[in-house]
Amino acid sequence: MKTGISIKQESIIEVALKRFIHFGFGKTTFTDIARDLGVSQQNLYYYFPDKKKLVAAVMNSVIAEYMERLTRMLSEKKSLAEKMKGLVAAKEFFFEKYYMLSADHAQEFFYNHQELAELMEDLKKRQQQLVEKELEAAMHTREIKAVNIPRTASLLLDTLAAMQDVLRWRIMIPDHTAIAEVFKNQKELIAIYVAGLKSCTCGN
Repeated sequence: MKTGISIKQESIIEVALKRFIHFGFGKTTFTDIARDLGVSQQNLYYYFPDKKKLVAAVMNSVIAEYMERLTRMLSEKKSLAEKMKGLVAAKEFFFEKYYMLSADHAQEFFYNHQELAELMEDLKKRQQQLVEKELEAAMHTREIKAVNIPRTASLLLDTLAAMQDVLRWRIMIPDHTAIAEVFKNQKELIAIYVAGLKSCTCGN
C-alpha cells in the first residue's frame, strides 16, 4: 500500500483509473465510479470533494508508476544510447497503456486546473533532471563531448514530446502499429542524437 494513502482512497483511485483509461476524464462521472465501487457518491465526496481532485490523485499515481519504471530502466542500462532508448521504451509503455489520459491531457479541462498543471510541470522537471544526470555521467566518462547539459536535455525531451503530439493530432485513437511506429522513430532519433554528441563541439 502506498504511504499516506488509505486503502479506501487507493481503491477509489484504482477504479477511477480503469474508467479514465477506457473513457477519458471528460466522459467519466462520479456516478460511474461510485457504481463500480458499489458505494454512494457521498462516500466519494468524503475522500475527493470534486472530480478534479480525483483526477489529480489518479495522475499522481500514474506519474509515480512512470518515474519508478523510468528510473529502473535507466539504472539497468550502461551506455548513454541504451539509457536514452530506455527512456523511450518507458514512455512508449505508458503512452500506450494510458493513451486516453494522454489524449485528455491536451484538453482545456486539464490545463484549467492548477494542481494538474503543477503535476505535469513537476514531471517535466524530474525527467529533465534524470536526463541531465545521464549526460553528465557520459561526459565524465568521455563517452560524449562537452555539451550544455540543461539545453541538450531539454532539446531531446521537447523533441520526443512533439513527436507524440503529432500522433495525437493525426489520429484520435491510434492502434498499436501507429504507436509503435512513432516510438521506433524516436529510437532512431536517439541513435542520431547520441552519435552527434560524441562528435559535436556544442558546449555552449
